[in-house]
Amino acid sequence: LGLAQYDQPVISRIWSLDHPLEIRPGMVFALETQHGKKYEWGVRIEEMLIVHPDRTEIISSFPVEQITVVM
Repeated sequence: LGLAQYDQPVISRIWSLDHPLEIRPGMVFALETQHGKKYEWGVRIEEMLIVHPDRTEIISSFPVEQITVVM
């Protein structure tokens, strides 16, 4: 989707409340969530999205049901 790990614009709770950005039709972006315990374990799940005027389309093809948990 991009040329770098974090291409602009970046929407994040860290700075988006102070610098809001409107999500508009035609935008394509990665929606990431992560959880873990520092220096022990973690997981990051990423979905690729296209914003349409009336809906959001998920274009990721990896089946999340197949994620294996190893601790």
